[in-house]
Amino acid sequence: MDEHIYLCLPEHARSFTQTKLAPEIYTKNEINEMLYGICGAQEKNEDDFQMKLDGVYYPLNDIISWFTTCMEEMRQDIANMQAHRAAKATTPESIDRNIPTSVDRDLPKSIDDDPSQLNPMKSQPDS
Repeated sequence: MDEHIYLCLPEHARSFTQTKLAPEIYTKNEINEMLYGICGAQEKNEDDFQMKLDGVYYPLNDIISWFTTCMEEMRQDIANMQAHRAAKATTPESIDRNIPTSVDRDLPKSIDDDPSQLNPMKSQPDS
C-alpha cells in the first residue's frame, strides 16, 4: 500500500524507461579536480554576489548618510527658529518701534558740522 502509483500516458512511455547507472571509479586526482572546480565556481558566485551587494549597498549607504545629514541640519534649523521665536516672544516691544525715521537724518554735511545754521538767530552776535 506504501507504493507510489504513477500514471503515464502512452505517448510519454519511452521517456520513463529505467536505466541502470554504471558506477564509475574516479581517481583521487579526478575527485580533487572536480572538488576544486565546484569550490572555484562557488567562490566566483560569492565574488559576483559580493560585487552586486556592494553595488547596491554603497550607493544606498551614501544616500542614507546624506539624508541623515539633511535631517540633522533641519533639526538644527528648527531648533534655531524655535529659539528665535521664543526670544522674540519674551522680549518686550520697544516704544520706538512705530516712530518714523527722522527727516533730519540725511542733512547736508555743512549743517551737520555747524548746528547753529539751523537757526539763523543764533548765528548773529549778541548786541
